[in-house]
Amino acid sequence: MLAAVSAALLIVASCEGEESLAGIVRDPAPDVSQVALPDMASDGEDFVTRADPGRLLLVYFGYTNCPDI
Repeated sequence: MLAAVSAALLIVASCEGEESLAGIVRDPAPDVSQVALPDMASDGEDFVTRADPGRLLLVYFGYTNCPDI
């Protein structure tokens, strides 16, 4: 428990003083509104990668099983 609290305090302390985020801005932003992927939670029906108006859509591609390991 002490290690977790120490790690959290270290992270917060290292972020102090940061005024802006770093990274890149894609201009123009890529248009992915026509991309459809199979939604395995819905029997493979198409999942359209388009957020509702005024909302953000986050897509995570993760693994639950890796046969190579």
